[in-house]
Amino acid sequence: MKTLVAKNILLLAVGGAGAVVASGCGSSIDDCTMTRTCAIVAGAGGSAGAGKGGSAGTAAMAGKSGAGSGDGATGGIGEGEGTAGAGGDGDPNSEDAGTGGAASGGCIDEKGQAQSGTTETACGADGKACAACAAGLVCKAGSCVCTPDSCADGCCSKDGKCESAAAAHCGTAGAECVECGDGLSCDEKTGKCVCDATSCPDGCCSSDGECLRETNAHCGPVGGSCGSCDDGQRCNAGTGICVCDATSCPTGCCDGDGRCVGDASESNTQCGAGGGACTACSAGQACSASGTCVCTPESCDGWCYGDTCEPFEKLATNQPTFPATRGIALRNSEIYWTSSSSSDAAADKYRLQRIAGSGVETLVSNQAHTLGPVLIGAERLFVLNTDTGFLESMKPTDNLLSSDQANVAGLRYRSGRIYWSTSVVNRFKELHIKSQNETDSSDVVDEFSTVIDSAAEVGDIAFASGLVAYGVNMPGTSGAAGSYGIWLATPDHPQVFPARSGHLEQVECDADSNYYWRASASASSGASLMMENDGASGPTAIAPNLDITDFTLVQPATGAALVYYAYTDSGRQTSGFRLYDTASSKTYDVVTGPRVGSLTADKTYLYFFEETGHRLVRTPLPHVVFGLGK
Repeated sequence: MKTLVAKNILLLAVGGAGAVVASGCGSSIDDCTMTRTCAIVAGAGGSAGAGKGGSAGTAAMAGKSGAGSGDGATGGIGEGEGTAGAGGDGDPNSEDAGTGGAASGGCIDEKGQAQSGTTETACGADGKACAACAAGLVCKAGSCVCTPDSCADGCCSKDGKCESAAAAHCGTAGAECVECGDGLSCDEKTGKCVCDATSCPDGCCSSDGECLRETNAHCGPVGGSCGSCDDGQRCNAGTGICVCDATSCPTGCCDGDGRCVGDASESNTQCGAGGGACTACSAGQACSASGTCVCTPESCDGWCYGDTCEPFEKLATNQPTFPATRGIALRNSEIYWTSSSSSDAAADKYRLQRIAGSGVETLVSNQAHTLGPVLIGAERLFVLNTDTGFLESMKPTDNLLSSDQANVAGLRYRSGRIYWSTSVVNRFKELHIKSQNETDSSDVVDEFSTVIDSAAEVGDIAFASGLVAYGVNMPGTSGAAGSYGIWLATPDHPQVFPARSGHLEQVECDADSNYYWRASASASSGASLMMENDGASGPTAIAPNLDITDFTLVQPATGAALVYYAYTDSGRQTSGFRLYDTASSKTYDVVTGPRVGSLTADKTYLYFFEETGHRLVRTPLPHVVFGLGK
């Protein structure tokens, strides 16, 4: 650049782009003379440089810069709404012009050109340098901004950037970015923070979309929906499933849906303990307080063997009153019995019924209330009237009883003949054992007779090894209690054992000539059940301290006899029947609760009346269940 040294010459530093040498000068500053005044004119939108000695110009063509002083040329002052141009470099000898000012709101690009500042490639304002907007931004008012239109596939961050969907900045359609919390990821399609198996591998997702660590309050599969576990459940952290087990349900059981059924809520259909599976108790069982299915007299319409209920088979109902002993007779599959249709034991409503097929058949009805023990022979049915002592009989196909014998005490049937005990008073009182042909009441044989005390009572009879054993009740003297004895009906009529104090009610004898009898302290008191081996020195009390109301013997094919006996325990106010094993002297409780009577057995079943249900029932022989003699 040439140095201008002439005095009184005014020089202008070049201001805006396109400045030219003023009129009267040459084509350039080089042509200016020492004696002429030259001016450099600012271009449009700019202002002349404020270099020493310069003045504003108006030409539209570019010129060189005005001469600078020692500080160099400076930018021109803007005219109107233009902005000041940038200054030249600081070299006083530089020929570089200052850049021209930009138009209102514009920017200067990298080539020094003025731009509108409204495009994404050149965005700016106030004459500042233009900037290129990043992807997803648009230029507005000289600034790069993020808008829904410019950032349709992402979100706008707080610092104005368009961000792709990610957990750190999640959103879509230019919405404001949000940062997803722990355990959440950003759904690229919806732009929402979501909880799923990828983002929440160690927990479950709440209804609010939070990733929560597994607890009983919020439990679910990995990244799945959380739910709360019910009382008695716990969350299995490995599976995210609410489970019922010994830990969560220690005092109850777990039902099929995995819920805990507490001990207070258990029932016969849902019973268990220690978090085990609930089970339904079998018929006749009840769920105990400890969560086990047990058999009780209340739960079992039958009898309990351990925790198993052996149910009664109901044969007949409406049996409110029945004989205490020997009121049932069996022949093959036929069952015969006497009972009353009235709960009033003194009512003359007794009847004779049978089951010989599918149902109950009433043979005779409205009989005297003293109709008692019944026997069935090969062709006829025999019934004893315990009040009148008459022995009555009929064919099973008839409907009318006929009187056969009078003053009958004990009664037995064997081989087509009926045996009975009776007394006859001639000069002395005589005891007779007689028999009658089953089909001919006139065919009577006096099997045995002996003289007894005039005040003695003829008692029960039993078969003992082919012989007839008979009992006699003898009165006491001088206010003393009476006594009883058992003899054999043979010519020498030996006494089986010495007379004992009390009153004989019933006597039986097994195949081994062991005697069993039921005797009371008096005719009106409760009876005890006794047993004595033939020739033994003393009896055995089978059931002491109980009132024995009936008993029957069962003789297994092998082994010793078994005794079933009905009882009433006045002390404990209970009733039922038990089994006594003569071989082991062990007693088994069979039925506890209802009063029973007329125990009768065949080779398969035990038959009896049951007072509570007013029923005639049967059950498989309990001793077989107990594993005793077959």
